[in-house]
Amino acid sequence: MTVGEETQQQVRDEARRAADRFEQENVLPTFLLCGKTGAGKSSLLNALAGAAVQEVGVVPTTQAPGEVRLEEGALCLRAIDVAGFGEADRHEERLRVMLEQLRRVQLVLMVVGHPDRALEMESSFLDAMRKRAGSPELALPVVVAASKIDLANPAKVWEPASLDLDNPRTNKEHAIVQWRHYVAATLGRHLPTQVVACSASEFWNDRANQYGIDALRLTLYEALPEAARTWFARIVNDERLRERRANEIVLGSAGLAATAALQPVPLIPDACLIAPIQVAMITGIAVTYGADPRKVDAVKLLGPAVATMGGRLLFEQALKLIPGLGSVLGASVAGVITLSLGQAYHALIRNGVWAPSEHEFAAAFTRFYEKNKELRLEDLLARRQRRSGPTL
Repeated sequence: MTVGEETQQQVRDEARRAADRFEQENVLPTFLLCGKTGAGKSSLLNALAGAAVQEVGVVPTTQAPGEVRLEEGALCLRAIDVAGFGEADRHEERLRVMLEQLRRVQLVLMVVGHPDRALEMESSFLDAMRKRAGSPELALPVVVAASKIDLANPAKVWEPASLDLDNPRTNKEHAIVQWRHYVAATLGRHLPTQVVACSASEFWNDRANQYGIDALRLTLYEALPEAARTWFARIVNDERLRERRANEIVLGSAGLAATAALQPVPLIPDACLIAPIQVAMITGIAVTYGADPRKVDAVKLLGPAVATMGGRLLFEQALKLIPGLGSVLGASVAGVITLSLGQAYHALIRNGVWAPSEHEFAAAFTRFYEKNKELRLEDLLARRQRRSGPTL
């Protein structure tokens, strides 16, 4: 095996280990979808998915929960859809079914349709969740979609593009804000909830008449555990969420690299410790933008950054692009290099460059390094703590 072939094999091995770690540390999102019959659950789910994943207007005839899949190839976001719980004579049975499903999900999406103010059954479910968890802090996150706000009076007036619920002026805006406040105050007495006012429209692709769907996606994303966010951002096909998730991966990796450099291992170069972090970072970015972690062509994607003798690779190659630096660096420089490397690959992948040339990689890396080179260790760790990076 030649030196070049050995280096390529090392790249493939590191990428395979990164894929293993990614699959171990990331899970497909699953949430419980609940609400009264007629609250608009199906329309809302279709709008969230950007596809017709559930038939609208069908009254459930079974108490058994159904699993709705928002699919992207072999991947899916699972929504455990339970029958509406607005029938008093069946409430206890449906409550039991919903509570049994909590062990399968990561959050609860409760749909309340305007102008519903009879929230006793929703409240009893939240009470049962709190008791089951032992305390409000241990309960699963609950996101409430205050839906069908287009029906607020005057019902014939619906101009979502000009709707301003932060600074309400019209009668309709005031009516929506007051109802949203009522829903939040009523349900919030039983368990902490995040309430998002929205309207899905009858048709999933009628975006001109939808409101709050992007805000609801973002709220769900933020309520999910870290391990479920990459797949969620990818499956719902929201470009802003993909960009945000990639930024979070990059910032988190830069912080890890800086932390690793703070505690160097004797006789082991910094590059050996930091290269796995960087390969995992780039794998995560690639998956966020649609790659199969098992089918990422590591040599084509990472090749320009790892074209060094001996194979230890991304870190050392990045150093070559920065005049005057040695191979053993302080924590801030290790973090800055990893940050710049991640931002470079994020920009390339986002623009469809999956097999960058050496020139493309060098230009992208150098551009971001020049912007980041004055960052201090405290800046990197603060950015990592916030887990929300700047738009690239």
